[in-house]
Amino acid sequence: MEKKILDLGCGRNKVPGAIGLDLFPVPGVDVVHDLEAFPYPFENNSFDEIYARHIIEHVASVSRFMDELHRISKPGARVYINTPHYSYSNSWRDPTHRWHFSAYSFEYFTVGHAADYYASVAKFNIVSVKVTMLNLWNLLGIEYLVNAVNIHPRWRVFRKFWEEYLAFIMRGREIQAILETVK
Repeated sequence: MEKKILDLGCGRNKVPGAIGLDLFPVPGVDVVHDLEAFPYPFENNSFDEIYARHIIEHVASVSRFMDELHRISKPGARVYINTPHYSYSNSWRDPTHRWHFSAYSFEYFTVGHAADYYASVAKFNIVSVKVTMLNLWNLLGIEYLVNAVNIHPRWRVFRKFWEEYLAFIMRGREIQAILETVK
C-alpha cells in the first residue's frame, strides 16, 4: 500500500509524491488553503507522513496547528517539522515569524509532558530532534555534541547546557523534528 503524504506550505518545492498545500497557487500546489482556516480540507486519519518545512513559525496558534496535524495524521504517522532555531538570526529577521523554537519546544506535545493539560490535545512521540548549526560549529564538533541526545538520552546534558548558556555564541541554524502521532 502506497503512503499518503502531505506537504504543508510546499510552495514550488513539494516533496515528491506528496499532496502539496499552500496559500498561493504556484506550480506544484495541489490544494490552495489558508492554514489559519480550521479544519484543514482533509478527513481524519488521512496521512502516513506530513511535512511542515518552515511553516510552524508563521502560524497564529502553534497548539491549533499541532492539533490539526494530529487530526489528519494516521496513528503512527511521521510528522517532519523544520523551523529556525531561536538563536539563528533568520528566526528574528523575517517579520512574518510569530514564534521562535528551541530544541525542546516539541516536548510540549508529547504524552505525559508536565504541561499536557493545557498545551494541546495532540500527542506525539519524539523520534528525533536535530539542531543544525553554522558551519564553524559543525566543523568543531559542537553540532555532534548538541545532537548526541539522539544517540543516548543521558547526553541530553550537552544540548541543555548549549541552549542555556552558549546558544547565542555558538548559534544554531535549524531544528529538524521528527514526531510520531499517538492516537
